[in-house]
Amino acid sequence: MPAGPPIRIRVLSAEASEPDEVLLPLHGPGSGCTVRLRCLPGATGLQVVLTAEGGAKLRAELPADGGEVVAVQVELDEHGELQVWNSGRDVLFLPAEDRYDPLPPILPAPQDKSLDLVFVIDGTVRHASREEREGHYEKLLAFAERIAEGPRDCRAAVIAFGDQPPPTVTAADLLPQYLLFPGEEERRLQPFDSERLRRDLFSIPSTSGGDFVDALADALDACARLRWRDEARKLLVLSGDSPGHSVLQPLRRGADVCVRERDVDTGGLRLHRLGVEMVTIHHDPPARSGLYDLEFQRDLLLGARSQYTRLASLLEYAFLTSTFDPAAAAAAVRARSGAIGRGASLGGLVEVLAGPQARTALENASYHAPGEEDLLRSSG
Repeated sequence: MPAGPPIRIRVLSAEASEPDEVLLPLHGPGSGCTVRLRCLPGATGLQVVLTAEGGAKLRAELPADGGEVVAVQVELDEHGELQVWNSGRDVLFLPAEDRYDPLPPILPAPQDKSLDLVFVIDGTVRHASREEREGHYEKLLAFAERIAEGPRDCRAAVIAFGDQPPPTVTAADLLPQYLLFPGEEERRLQPFDSERLRRDLFSIPSTSGGDFVDALADALDACARLRWRDEARKLLVLSGDSPGHSVLQPLRRGADVCVRERDVDTGGLRLHRLGVEMVTIHHDPPARSGLYDLEFQRDLLLGARSQYTRLASLLEYAFLTSTFDPAAAAAAVRARSGAIGRGASLGGLVEVLAGPQARTALENASYHAPGEEDLLRSSG
């Protein structure tokens, strides 16, 4: 069988601004190679796109951790058909059409770039006293002041979320006062002013959330509708203990009694597409509170913490209230220098191996960066 057109793999360029296409050493049916790809920080998987004659011929995804190097086997079988596999991971094959392209990465921003900063606050925080909440707001103010020091100019906004009323509930203490606060006409980014930000934070009304899942997804949707500046670095800080509705990773039965229109993971993807980086601060109850004693409560609390970790753009952007240091958090955000992915992303090319080297590379264990489970173990 004669050799077909040259096969290339689409990878991230060094700057991650535009994809590159690298020629693979496939010379006809029965030939193969191993491609070692580095998963982009923030991404949860690799998308492998093989092209020929200027168009995508095969598209597949496999799970990976940000920073991890994964060996992917690429072959032309005896019929000349492209095959992709990895001995230790499930591979999901997608249609080759361009509409399945991964989200573009968020590129690093210069230190002096303008900044749009939005705080999303959980108005239903259950286990914190008023004094504890106000102490936390002071930390958020300190974070904002530090993060606003370098940019050319900064704008800020505050949005709080409660929840929608649970069905058939009439008890006053279970009925939320609001879905989102303030009203839509007042949700706008304004020039940064510490005193205004203080007033906005301290004026957030406390509200019941009814059940455990609250209107976080609605808050993320509202943030996507803000007038973010194209030329500014965009940063969202989520602080609370209430999770939002998730279709793909729902909390256990009984956490949510409402029918929902929005989902947090879709909201996170939409914000990423807008170039918004997300920092999360989860209000973790102390072990002495007894809230971890019952299995049902423990599952809810750990599920909420896991969701906040998942929503953070980078693992190092996920914090706990008990250990949150505004100076260290601001330094971590300001120090970010690389591109950020979300979901399955194109990988950065490490090397392409053919012949015996390819088989050896595939058999060797992949390097794993710390994942979400590691974070939960270390912080719990």
